[in-house]
Amino acid sequence: MCAYANNQHELGTDIGADPRQSSFSKAMELSKGMLLILDDAATPFCRIWCLFEGSMYADQGMALYLDIATVHHSEPYVITEGLLKEETRLEAVMPGWGVRDKHRREQGFPLELLEHGYVIDVTQGQASRDEDRVHILNSIAGLPVEMLDNAVAASHPSYGSVNGVLRSTYAEAALPITSGGGDTALTHLWPAMAADAGRMTLVVDLLGSPITNVGVLQFAEVVLRKLMGLRHLTLIFEGCNCVSDVSALGVSLGNLTQLGHLHMGFTGCTALSDVSALGVSLGNLTQLRHLHMGFTGCTALSDVSALGVSLGNLTQLGHLHMGFAGCTALSDGSALLVSLGNLTQLGHLHMPFDACTALSDVSALGVSLGNLTQMRHLHMGFTGCTALSDVSALGVSLCHLTQLQHLFMGFTGCTALSDVSALEVSLVYLTQLQRCQMQL
Repeated sequence: MCAYANNQHELGTDIGADPRQSSFSKAMELSKGMLLILDDAATPFCRIWCLFEGSMYADQGMALYLDIATVHHSEPYVITEGLLKEETRLEAVMPGWGVRDKHRREQGFPLELLEHGYVIDVTQGQASRDEDRVHILNSIAGLPVEMLDNAVAASHPSYGSVNGVLRSTYAEAALPITSGGGDTALTHLWPAMAADAGRMTLVVDLLGSPITNVGVLQFAEVVLRKLMGLRHLTLIFEGCNCVSDVSALGVSLGNLTQLGHLHMGFTGCTALSDVSALGVSLGNLTQLRHLHMGFTGCTALSDVSALGVSLGNLTQLGHLHMGFAGCTALSDGSALLVSLGNLTQLGHLHMPFDACTALSDVSALGVSLGNLTQMRHLHMGFTGCTALSDVSALGVSLCHLTQLQHLFMGFTGCTALSDVSALEVSLVYLTQLQRCQMQL
């Protein structure tokens, strides 16, 4: 940034006493993103002008994209915020595959470099000219221009705020290459992730991590309990086969009462059998507008009644996705299905129960659906539900959803199902439908 933003022949003109009036700072204000290039010593984490750039990133509420690059053993590595073009195209065609490619691409990044960012401290920033250090630290502290030459305070809330944002940001960037180390490696990361107490958005992707119940407990107690102001939270435990107990998550989640968006994925967590604590905590999250909970392939999960009890309290929900495809031990979803009737603001509902071979009764869903008159998009999948024999209640309720624009219902492979006439009759009333797909 310095080489291109500042006139290298007249640095005194472009870099005055006020760092925020420098060409460097003005260029930052026009930027859409930052590229942090780390050498073998992670030097940018201890240089004052680089830390000033970081403070501007913090001031903008992390609105800038942040990519981190280095060269290790003569090979380039880049941790990107988001997917590359090819990964984006792959993700659009095969959901989940683009994200997996991103994970693989970043694995060779040397973790020890990012770990320097966990303890970053702007007050320890070094400068070729001490006056630059003084001006920058006083600028970060919010002093007016005429006071930028004052002696630097030993501490200031703004220093702590910037440190917190940067530590948390670098910890989140390091998560994909740390998670493979399981509980031990993650122990060092969680405190840094929790350093930004004012954080409002958090993504924790532990795809395929060998994290255990101990690691989940550490995350819940060290991170979630400190980030009480979160509005958007994404937790991905997909393929975490060593996780069987998520009660600690439930306890901590219940305190995040300002959450508006919550995404929790447990796809392929084959040891997970009890989600009652999650269910209890959901009842406190009355500000939720978007909720996604995926339990696809959780073959040991048999009881979701606690989720149902709390779900009925979330009356502000507009989007709901709860996936139980492949939960072969799940036989009774009545409590969950009954609770849907309270969610009268729902516009989008996606609930796949495909391959839930023990599920035989969905009459409770029929009763609830009739109340969801604001529904625009409805996706219900029962493919391979071999015990399901009666869907007449669904048909009766569908005729009340007169605002529906998109409807999908799948019953392929429901060998015990012989009569779907009630569903066919209800379609006559859905005059707003733009797209309808019924797989029988």
